[in-house]
Amino acid sequence: MQLYLGLWGVNPNLSDNNGRTPLSFAASGGHEGVVNLLLQRGDVNPNLSDGNDLTPLSYAAILGAPGVVKLLLESNGVNPNSPDASGRTPLSFAASRGHGGVVKVLLGRGDSNPNSSDGNGLTPLSYAAITGATGVVKLLLESDGVNPNSPDACGRTPLSFAAFRGHEGVVKVLLGCEDLNPNSQDIKGQTPLSYATMMRREGVLKLLSDARNSDSKSLETLNRQYFYLALLVIISALVIISALVIISALVIISALVIISALVIISALGACLDFPSLLLTLFLFVGSIFPFFYFLPL
Repeated sequence: MQLYLGLWGVNPNLSDNNGRTPLSFAASGGHEGVVNLLLQRGDVNPNLSDGNDLTPLSYAAILGAPGVVKLLLESNGVNPNSPDASGRTPLSFAASRGHGGVVKVLLGRGDSNPNSSDGNGLTPLSYAAITGATGVVKLLLESDGVNPNSPDACGRTPLSFAAFRGHEGVVKVLLGCEDLNPNSQDIKGQTPLSYATMMRREGVLKLLSDARNSDSKSLETLNRQYFYLALLVIISALVIISALVIISALVIISALVIISALVIISALGACLDFPSLLLTLFLFVGSIFPFFYFLPL
């Protein structure tokens, strides 16, 4: 093979009647050594697609050959999101077949789109849920930006597919996702619970019911906390208002006492001499504030 590739005039990108190149065949067979030799030439186009728009990377993902996938991704210019005729990407193929190793390599690339959808609106997560690939579902949910509620063209979510097919492991993993909507409805108004009931998936029904009860308890606990918080705010407000009322009343009473004293002093000042006036004032203040008698003279 190496000698043949070294011959002058050999074109490594020639395709057959179906549009498949030597690199495409090597990738689909999982032949890492051949793939490596072809890529070392430098003039091999790793993105050439066949009549179905499948690239060598797509074929390697379908087969589940992480070594070949890694070699192709290390090649300059490889598109990790190359769609086929139906819009499916290498990640979509790997996810639907449960090839966790390939999924991990593709997600590790950084520019693979985990939310890419095909012509039917199905994402890699949807395909993994359909086939019951629990490990792949975990890998995808751990990836940044993955939408656990991605609907297909009919509004069905990954949870709907998993519930319909009775994949309890997938349902459990999806329910553990904080952003998941367990009550999502498709265009016919069907929910994951509806699908599980329709198909008599008892295990899935129990998981969904337990999740709903857990949500109800959490909501009840949250409502109780809000109630106690509101009650504390109301009591605090009443205490503050009561204190202000008492202080205001004391201020008003003190003002009235002072005014009354001034009026009395003015009245007595006209008919009493100063010593008598001072004694009268002392007795008046002492009658209101008894502690006044104990003040040092």
